[in-house]
Amino acid sequence: MRWSELRKRSESLILCLVRPMRRIVPYLLLLSLAAAAATATTPEDDAKALFDHWKAAWKARDADAMARLLAPDCVIIMTEPLAGAKRARFFTSESYMTLVRERFAAMSTDSGRQTLHAVSAAETGDVFVIGEATEQARVGSRTEFIRESFYAVTHPIDGKMLFRFIVSQLTTYTPDQPKPK
Repeated sequence: MRWSELRKRSESLILCLVRPMRRIVPYLLLLSLAAAAATATTPEDDAKALFDHWKAAWKARDADAMARLLAPDCVIIMTEPLAGAKRARFFTSESYMTLVRERFAAMSTDSGRQTLHAVSAAETGDVFVIGEATEQARVGSRTEFIRESFYAVTHPIDGKMLFRFIVSQLTTYTPDQPKPK
């Protein structure tokens, strides 16, 4: 086969491949743009993901990972277990993480679940979250059952959604009293 015939055949083969591609390329571009839009997250999605990371860090007892999810100026308010709403404890990020580390050191097992009831974003970028959680844990020589309602405000800081404010309202606290010896 001569060079000129080979060249004509290869040009015709290329044209056979390129012509259909001209029709397909615009559709491929539309599909890629649609896929990019589908993966774009909303502030509400980011807040839900933040709670998922919090749950995973709690389950793994990774206090350092939990600390990275709190804004430096985060305020945490917790009701006292036996006093209900009459008294509350206020924590900074740092003091709360000290409490968490102490609890992790004393816990041998735990299980629980967390449910988000409402997630709503404001124009300011704040996302308000309402939910509840239950936990059953072995702490020291006793078993505790805790049910709480929580209210949180999250906000993106340096491109990352973080907790800015958390109120944890204890609704049930049932400690298993150790049997006298």
